[in-house]
Amino acid sequence: MKEAYPLAWPDGWPRTLLRDLKDRKAWKDTLLQSVGKLRKELTRSKVLSYVISCNIPPSGEKFADVPSPADTGVAVWFSRERPDDYSWQETLHISSPSPSERDIGDAFKRLAAQYHPQYHPDNPRTGDINIYMRYDEARKRALDFIARKTGANYQCVIAIDTFNEVRLNMRAVQMALVYLRGLENCGAPMILERAMEGFVAALTEGKGERDYASASAH
Repeated sequence: MKEAYPLAWPDGWPRTLLRDLKDRKAWKDTLLQSVGKLRKELTRSKVLSYVISCNIPPSGEKFADVPSPADTGVAVWFSRERPDDYSWQETLHISSPSPSERDIGDAFKRLAAQYHPQYHPDNPRTGDINIYMRYDEARKRALDFIARKTGANYQCVIAIDTFNEVRLNMRAVQMALVYLRGLENCGAPMILERAMEGFVAALTEGKGERDYASASAH
């Protein structure tokens, strides 16, 4: 599923005090409409996988259109494609578009083992650690791709609790994605990548990588 309950707010991110919550009367969309627009924007943003999290439980495949809970925050966890996302295929000589972890491991062992000095105890210079490291980096990129595609590892998050209704915070997240995608469309992809790196840094600071696969199974 692509929804998670209850709200999975990023650790360490500040929360908006109740007295500071805002209304946005100009935004007339219902909760279901706001969620629908958010899903469409996530598709336009070419995310590989995502989870929409809030304190309203999903009803079937859709959030129930009910009054907002006391905590109106919304967090969208997602992973994105990268410019060099598929370079590991050529490096590891993998032709399958959906390789398994075992496929990746076998390809890596077949290509890289021969270059690591530990496999040449009698003559360590026979190996080439630089070539070995290149294959190892490709292996890591391949495993990272699988994790992001399957939702086992969400690298980015946009979390907003500025407004006094869940539907408004859903809309705010959707608009944030529109603006980020606009940077890419206007020819500034590097700015977008740096923004996404900022999300990753905020998530991993002092914690290591977060794993929200369990949340998507709720």
